[in-house]
Amino acid sequence: MEEEQVLCHIVIRRQQLFHKDCRYLVYGLSEVVTHPGFRGQGLGTTLIRKASLFIEKQGADLSIFTCKPSLVPFYSQGGWAAVPGACLVGGTKEQPFRSDRLGLKTMIQFYSPHAKKHKKDFEKSDIFLELSPQQLW
Repeated sequence: MEEEQVLCHIVIRRQQLFHKDCRYLVYGLSEVVTHPGFRGQGLGTTLIRKASLFIEKQGADLSIFTCKPSLVPFYSQGGWAAVPGACLVGGTKEQPFRSDRLGLKTMIQFYSPHAKKHKKDFEKSDIFLELSPQQLW
């Protein structure tokens, strides 16, 4: 915030994830935006780095969300990496909402030893994160 104007904004979401017989505490980024007049000053990068530290302090196993391919380098600066062949499937069980059908990349950052041990389980895999209808992180 600067005076009464929002310069940068981010939402951090939290949920349990069950993937390949393992349970994880996951956090995701959503609604990451920087006011057009303030882009290119490093505000967004600072914000996602602070978000990563916050998520780690919460005891997260991992952080997962989707983004456009052009934003992969931006989120990589915060510690996330595009996972090869991973597809985040949001929505509901009755109405799954697939990130690959939208051309999005699945970004993950592994925090806990448990998640790091199972890192390969996320490659070339559908990752089901039940949310609301037609919702993804």
